[in-house]
Amino acid sequence: MAEVVADGYERMVDAIRAAQRDLGDCMLGCGIGYVNFAKNYPQHFRLMFGMGGVNRTLPRLLTSGEATMQLLRQSIRTAWVAKNGAEPDSTVLEQRTFLAWSTAHGYASLAIDRKLDELSVVSAESILKPMASFLLTP
Repeated sequence: MAEVVADGYERMVDAIRAAQRDLGDCMLGCGIGYVNFAKNYPQHFRLMFGMGGVNRTLPRLLTSGEATMQLLRQSIRTAWVAKNGAEPDSTVLEQRTFLAWSTAHGYASLAIDRKLDELSVVSAESILKPMASFLLTP
């Protein structure tokens, strides 16, 4: 099961990178790629973030999970430097990384659990784009 989860993280990184290329925006691409992965592979997404029955010590799983988080962290760092002309404080970077992940994960979870059906005008981009701007504010 851990191999399946590791495969999911690797596919998620591919989805994020594809969205970053398509959008030409590393920050927004992270969120959109994350949400797209969840919508395209909802059962895989649930398995990746569920608590049951997965040995989370498998080296490939640890590496692939960290690669996903590192991609988000590096995207925020790159956008921060481009906007603010200096590296973000390490504490700020970790806070913004967690906030970005929480926002994308929350939207993705609501989307695959069909909680957004009534709110079809609330697109992922309409939520994630303003958040991206906030994340880069010192």
